[in-house]
Amino acid sequence: MASLLSGDLLQSAAYYEQAISLFGELDERQRLPNSLASLMLCGGNYQNGTAVPAAMNFAEVLQHGELALKIAGEIGSHSDEAYSLIHMAICLGPRGEYARALEVAQRGLAIAEEIEHRLWMTAGHRALGALYLDVLALSEAQQHLEQALALAQQIGSR
Repeated sequence: MASLLSGDLLQSAAYYEQAISLFGELDERQRLPNSLASLMLCGGNYQNGTAVPAAMNFAEVLQHGELALKIAGEIGSHSDEAYSLIHMAICLGPRGEYARALEVAQRGLAIAEEIEHRLWMTAGHRALGALYLDVLALSEAQQHLEQALALAQQIGSR
């Protein structure tokens, strides 16, 4: 995660691929969804728009996200489901897949609100704000970005 947050998507992808392999060998399904969804981010997203993405094609990026969702559903992890959906949205948006991005972001935000996960709620509003900004739905973008800012301030998230 440190490599991802610092913009080193290539190194981050290598770490996540190694973690996913080890979790698979250990049959550690609880940790797989988070790692798969985070690996998806290494292929490029709104948050790392100027960073060099890892060498993954878009189909691979989506496969990681779909597998994360599948496993999260199987193990009943609503937090991982929300995380995966929201991060799928911020990967789909920059590629112009707005309809699907909006749908998965809304699903992710709804789950985050249902389980009262304020960090994922913040991320969901931020994702929706970015998506609405891209499609020039400015009042919707402002509404979601203001909610994201307020939540981020409440929980002390940068």
